[in-house]
Amino acid sequence: MLRPDAMGPSGLMETRWTHRLTFYWTLAAHAHVLLPH
Repeated sequence: MLRPDAMGPSGLMETRWTHRLTFYWTLAAHAHVLLPH
């Protein structure tokens, strides 16, 4: 899994954003694999 700033100094503040970013990242990855292009 990708966790850009999860362990950074602002990790606690970035938790929501990184979680959402990871969600959309995974969604985009699945879309890239499942959808024809």
